[in-house]
Amino acid sequence: MQGRPNTVFILMDNLGYGELGAYGGGIIRGAATPRVDRLADEGTRLTNYNVEAKCTPSRSAILTGRFSIRSGTRLAEASKD
Repeated sequence: MQGRPNTVFILMDNLGYGELGAYGGGIIRGAATPRVDRLADEGTRLTNYNVEAKCTPSRSAILTGRFSIRSGTRLAEASKD
């Protein structure tokens, strides 16, 4: 009998696509990422994740499972007038 899959979700603020070694960065960008690279090599590597420019909408979408505009967090708190 097969159990549930193990899932690790890591949310990083201000991390560019090519900064981790698994995506072509790592030591080339100034910091090796061997543990994250190993996770990527052993699991599923996702290559397309589109989010808003601010972190608040992304966080609310992940935590609620809803589009950020439906949670009222389409703008970061500091950006609201």
